[in-house]
Amino acid sequence: MGSRRHITPGASIQGFFYHRPRENWPTVAEACSKVVAAGLGVEVWSQRGRGEPELAGDVLARTRAVCSGSAFTTMHSSYAHWRWDPTALRAQIDLAAAIGAHALILHVGGLGLTKRGSQLRVPLVKRLAEHAASRNVRLWVENSSDGAWALDRILDEMGDDPETTNLGICIDIGHAHTSRDIPGDPVLGYLERYRDVLRHLHLHDNDGRADDHRIPGQGTIDWDAVSSWLRSAAISVPAVLELHAEVDPMDAIDEAMATLARHALFSPQRHTVGKP
Repeated sequence: MGSRRHITPGASIQGFFYHRPRENWPTVAEACSKVVAAGLGVEVWSQRGRGEPELAGDVLARTRAVCSGSAFTTMHSSYAHWRWDPTALRAQIDLAAAIGAHALILHVGGLGLTKRGSQLRVPLVKRLAEHAASRNVRLWVENSSDGAWALDRILDEMGDDPETTNLGICIDIGHAHTSRDIPGDPVLGYLERYRDVLRHLHLHDNDGRADDHRIPGQGTIDWDAVSSWLRSAAISVPAVLELHAEVDPMDAIDEAMATLARHALFSPQRHTVGKP
């Protein structure tokens, strides 16, 4: 059964910008080019930082051209879209389609679920999901820390078949590790709870307290257990490294790939992806 597992590695470009001096920022297209040149899938952020303009014009065209050669392309909803705004979300879907992304990753707040009493506007969300499907863009919703209630509400009210609803789940391993709403190992608990609707993974490490996006191996996540679960579940999904490291972003990706190869999560043949 495990032979059917296929985890396709990728990396987010957010690490090229997050907590780094603006004068050192590459363009979005340049950051994507480094990840794609390493043979990885790429998770695009349409804003380099808060208050930055969204992708447009020549940079958008260059980003699309670069990403056309990637193992996969997804887009993460940008900072301005982590709250409910259906008009803005529709524009994000259109932008994801414009860069050739097969999926847009959403925070639960982007669907209006900021606290347990929040209402899910089912008719509007359904229309947005249908619009995304018409643009060949999937909508994958990622877990926040202690956020099972929000994912459950989405699945209960929208339906739990991503092939018909166009809404699936992205499990962020780091966010799960800081959670206390599922008994036992929360990472394995989140993976098992959403096994049938799991379509995407975010990979980073922490100490179980702060969501600081460390390189795998620098926190307390049991990566052997994660790898074993994925192997036994025969899950085949893209898996994106989301790292906020102080070292060069490509060096961080290189270290993460090597570590996860030692834990048999990635192929050992692909553990060197950093700078030439």
